[in-house]
Amino acid sequence: FDLGCGDGRLLITAVNNKHTEGLRCVGIEMDPVFTSRAVTSIQQLAATTQQRIEIREGDVLQLGYQDSTESAPQQQSTTTATAENNLLGETGKSLCQHLTLLNDATAVYLFLVASGLKKIKTLLDRVVEIRKQQERPFLVVAYMFQVHGWEPVQVDRTTKGEMPLYLYRFEA
Repeated sequence: FDLGCGDGRLLITAVNNKHTEGLRCVGIEMDPVFTSRAVTSIQQLAATTQQRIEIREGDVLQLGYQDSTESAPQQQSTTTATAENNLLGETGKSLCQHLTLLNDATAVYLFLVASGLKKIKTLLDRVVEIRKQQERPFLVVAYMFQVHGWEPVQVDRTTKGEMPLYLYRFEA
């Protein structure tokens, strides 16, 4: 899951990596301009790759708490009518449509300002709690800003402009 996914470039890079065969990615973005850019970029990919990425437009705090036992999510996604035929290829459905942050995320990338991280901290803590109950590991990478109250296992400052990447690992 990429929270604050912008134009989707991280998700596209992830699914196109030769070491991530079968990876499914969900991006959540609240800005419709960036959501539209992400959908357009994804439409340029092969149909089998398109099926492995879904962009959901909306507020992380609303979309993030949804779980797979609920009815269909109330959000726009790459499966909206305007993109549906081109984006979903032969099978006609996304491989990500049933994935939820609470139940399915194994890794989360955060490109949010400090105030945004503060707002979603309770949601992130809930995901960590659920993963521990499920006895499944969970990774979080935060760009530029540290998640308050969490201790990173690694800080990487080799990015452009030496902006830090904070890696958090929660073991089962």
